[in-house]
Amino acid sequence: MKKGDAELVGFLLADGCLTIIRQKLARRYKEKTYHSVSYIPKVNVTQRVDGQNILFRFQKRFGGYISKNSSITKRGSRPTKYWVASSHRACREIASLVKRSSIPSPKIEAARILYKFCSWRFPKKSAKLGDIGRRQAQNFWEDIRRANAFHGVTN
Repeated sequence: MKKGDAELVGFLLADGCLTIIRQKLARRYKEKTYHSVSYIPKVNVTQRVDGQNILFRFQKRFGGYISKNSSITKRGSRPTKYWVASSHRACREIASLVKRSSIPSPKIEAARILYKFCSWRFPKKSAKLGDIGRRQAQNFWEDIRRANAFHGVTN
């Protein structure tokens, strides 16, 4: 673990999201439409603009990009920015750090799943998945959705 990683992991556990995005695609070629699905790892943190310096630390350590969150347009809401990492290598490294945390958090289970997904998918890079691979990617996606679901307060 590099210097400062513990603080970044704590921040991710509080304000971050570790997930797998399912992206449905349709491509038209010679009068026929071809449908496909891709699964993309994603780690992100959102902060108000006055706290954006932490986002620059995430970007410097793991790469990714920072963007303005223009979806929040409610009157009186403060402007926000978010940092996103979506490469298999970066998400695997982040998940590896988070899953070793001793702080109890439901995000640790999501980190374990994301780590397994990125470890499974990274060597294949952009290789097309067969039926078995598509089912396995679907299972990772379903597992991480369950891990990230809010189950209410249990005292």
